Amino acid sequence: DHTVHLYTSPDLVNWTFRGDVFPTSVRPSGIYFRPKVVYNSENREYVLWINYLPPASSPLKAYPNATYVVAVSKSPFGPFTVVREKASVANSGGGDLTIFVDKSNSSQRAYIAYDSWSNDHRVVVEELTQDYHDSMGSTHSSGPVSPSSHEAPMMFRRKGWYYLLFGHTCCFCSSGAGSSVYVADNPLGPYKSMNDINPILPTTLKPVIHAQESFIIHVPVENETETLLYVGDRWDSAPDKKKSHDFQFWCPLHFNDSTSPPSIAELHWVDSFVVNITT
Repeated sequence: DHTVHLYTSPDLVNWTFRGDVFPTSVRPSGIYFRPKVVYNSENREYVLWINYLPPASSPLKAYPNATYVVAVSKSPFGPFTVVREKASVANSGGGDLTIFVDKSNSSQRAYIAYDSWSNDHRVVVEELTQDYHDSMGSTHSSGPVSPSSHEAPMMFRRKGWYYLLFGHTCCFCSSGAGSSVYVADNPLGPYKSMNDINPILPTTLKPVIHAQESFIIHVPVENETETLLYVGDRWDSAPDKKKSHDFQFWCPLHFNDSTSPPSIAELHWVDSFVVNITT
């Protein structure tokens, strides 16, 4: 039923179910996935961007018409109300997306990073309108950053640098995808290729971590800093084989601040880790 469920946690260990924040009764019929919510401080509202596939005989046939639905709410608990059924991004057939808010200045501009079917799955970054309800399109775009056949972008800012991460197209692949790191001093680039933090091992011909990028968790820690957690989807990992029950891989990102721009260390498997969260 493609519900958009909300859970909250004070410590990333104990979680409380809050409900369906985007009911089917208030949105167009279709397939929804990869929701992203950001806060617009100027309008004092929460803005939801979500992948949308319109009804078709199969999901594959729907993808050329894929887009992003935008909805808003005064509360993070919803319900969210649709304000735009089709975002005005420059490339049609929208693929995976992420939304990034640049909090480094008072204007707090926001950006969408996404790939699309019409541009052969090349990841681009576009600036959003001031209210975050739409994209400003090709006039405020980085242009293609990645080579073709890449998806699942993640974006964040750290120590004055903008990081854009993405991997090769894998469409629910259980082996996982890479995680190429690109860096710029401006959200719209130009971006510089750094390294792949989830490289393919020559012995297995599979990435180190069998996961595909999903999003970054910003965790406040002591000294007014934050720890960035990589979150990857471990497709086909659920015992009952339901996509919504697949597990995820979480781990802190580690940076080498002796280089400019700071590089990110390669991922490695951890069974557990400790983060001292401040409130």
